Amino acid sequence: MKKKLCLAIVLMQSLLLNAQINFQNSPIQSLLKKAKEQQKLLAFVIETDECNRCNDVAIKGLSSDSTKSILTKNFIITKVQKIPAEIIIDDNLYSISKTFFGLICTDENGNILSVHQGSTSNSDHYFNAFKKAIANKLDTKNQLVELKKFYYGADTKNVESFKLLIEKIVSLDLEPSQELIDELTMIAPQDSAKSLSFLQFVMKLAPLVNSNARNYLHKNGEYFNTAWYRLDLPIRQEINNKVTIKSLQKAVTNKDRGYAYSVANFKRSTYTDKDYTKTQKVFDGILLDYYRKVKDTVNYLLFAPKYFEANCMNVSVDSVLTADSIRNTKFFIKTKELKNIDTINKKIYSYKTTRYVSQASYYSNLLNEAAWTFYTFTTDIYQLRKALSWARRAVEFEKTFATADTYARLLYKTSNMEEAITWEKIAIDLAKKENESVDEFEGVLRKMEQKLSKIDKY
Repeated sequence: MKKKLCLAIVLMQSLLLNAQINFQNSPIQSLLKKAKEQQKLLAFVIETDECNRCNDVAIKGLSSDSTKSILTKNFIITKVQKIPAEIIIDDNLYSISKTFFGLICTDENGNILSVHQGSTSNSDHYFNAFKKAIANKLDTKNQLVELKKFYYGADTKNVESFKLLIEKIVSLDLEPSQELIDELTMIAPQDSAKSLSFLQFVMKLAPLVNSNARNYLHKNGEYFNTAWYRLDLPIRQEINNKVTIKSLQKAVTNKDRGYAYSVANFKRSTYTDKDYTKTQKVFDGILLDYYRKVKDTVNYLLFAPKYFEANCMNVSVDSVLTADSIRNTKFFIKTKELKNIDTINKKIYSYKTTRYVSQASYYSNLLNEAAWTFYTFTTDIYQLRKALSWARRAVEFEKTFATADTYARLLYKTSNMEEAITWEKIAIDLAKKENESVDEFEGVLRKMEQKLSKIDKY
């Protein structure tokens, strides 16, 4: 009885936290006017219609006492379905995806002060975004709106002013436009192409494949290699990944299959392992991602089976789980970290651990995404059964609410109704353990139990 009472109290506290976020529903112009009158900033929570759980996670992250406190004192907050026209977006200087969801903080004129892309249950991320907005509002000389003035108003443009503008854009978690990066390399003095620090600055902006800035970097191979390999390996890997992601997004936006091939070739070139099978896997994976994102169902359904059968289904689940277990054991061995704590040179030992990135999770996520894509792309029973085998293997690698839900829906779509109901219940239980919203899953379950022919929009 005592445990039930405690649980009820916790649930009630959670509900109260959500209720205490005072979202304003007035027209945006009215909110901007109100912010000016009250000398407050604006916080726009942009929701997504593609992921209800993502929206729920955002509310959870915003509901901590610390974030609500800083919100109440400094912000007017509202929820919207897309970025309002009143927020000043400058496509010449930075890019924001049309499918953006997350948090954007502005001043009373709609000038951006901070951005948080996506959603998280970690309230620290939102708290830091709010703090950054407040700091940027107070720093009148280095606000984005002020740094933009030189770009549009100065008679001559200089590298240092450009770099200040770009650094501000990056600090706001925005992505500098490729045109801005290209222009930086165009106005740079000729000897900048031999400056290792300047080359590294441009490298870290991750210029797109085949862009003018990327060609600029490779103009002199000796200087490029020296600058590149003086960066730490994790930074180089991060840059290459970012170049791939940004370039693939360009290919998707323009539906440019030829450019997608160039991106795939770039990604393949970043791998030092010259084993053809491995590098071809990288190349094919980029193209499959392109086909999926542009909803090219013909090519995705044609090439995906060979890719996933060759690269995932022939991998032993037991061997992967065993290897993960061994690696985790090694990485969880506590290592002593020495810290000086006072002038008498006394020493105290603290312990830190490093978690190994699970290969089981990698294979599970890859197969689950493929199975879900087939589920949404086709009604062909043969192809759905192929996807069902991937979903089953995804669950074997790692049973999560996401993998269980995909498996359940594919079971239902292939007429395994009773087993589907069992697995959808498992998905709901797993989601509850993770404090995730189960509204969508419970809706699907009800339709399954009613034996409806259509359980979702797919």
